[in-house]
Amino acid sequence: MEAPFWESYIHANGIIMETCYANTTTAGACEQGNVPIVAVDARTAEDIQAAVRFAVEHNLRMVVKNTGHDFIGRSAGRGAFMIWTHNMKNISYDAVFVPDGAPSSETYDVFTLGAGVQWSEAYTAAEAREHLLLGGISYGGSVGAAGGWFQGGGHSALSPVYGLGVDNVVQMTVVTSAGDRLMVNAYQHADLFWALRGGGGSTYGIVTSSL
Repeated sequence: MEAPFWESYIHANGIIMETCYANTTTAGACEQGNVPIVAVDARTAEDIQAAVRFAVEHNLRMVVKNTGHDFIGRSAGRGAFMIWTHNMKNISYDAVFVPDGAPSSETYDVFTLGAGVQWSEAYTAAEAREHLLLGGISYGGSVGAAGGWFQGGGHSALSPVYGLGVDNVVQMTVVTSAGDRLMVNAYQHADLFWALRGGGGSTYGIVTSSL
């Protein structure tokens, strides 16, 4: 759930505590640091709902992580309760998808990506169908495709031609802070759909899949 070098923790006085570095061997000793002690390995949206309700009931601070590509480590959190979405790897394709609540004449050619899908996996699926996906670039395609990337705007090398990632999202499934699961798009829960497209990862809810 955590790379060893995310053990670092910055104290209130600005001192950085670090015992594990990127080149630490398996024999090296690591401390807890900024890594949450308790986490849920979520595999389904129902897992996330149960985890959110548990956190609310016990007044726990939540953090959400897929791959952890965050410049300031917001997907980690000292003393927090982490929901890990990395194993939600479902990918499906629909050539004539109609968003919930939309007229039947409004169709889209879409891939549905689970919260744990990484760009290397999404690109492989798109290539198999001879399609192009607007996505991120990282070493090995390791950045998550369906979560914080597009919720932060979704910058891509293809953006000058096809726009930002948020411009290409049709619908999302979201778990709210109350533990409810919603299908959001331009026709239902439109205000939440608008906020999620650029409002920041896990700010308004936990996205379990996006199209």
